[in-house]
Amino acid sequence: MRVCLKNLLKERSGTTAIEYALIASLIAMVMLPAIGPITDALVGVFQQLSTAAPQP
Repeated sequence: MRVCLKNLLKERSGTTAIEYALIASLIAMVMLPAIGPITDALVGVFQQLSTAAPQP
């Protein structure tokens, strides 16, 4: 049992995957608040284009 526990504590292969997951989640947390203003700006641009376009 002790050998299995020592081997488990020495195992480092999952550590890198966890670190990448944490980095990806932090990047997503930073990007999400920026998406709202960009979306609002794009909606405004498309509304201006639709009102400026000639109606058939």
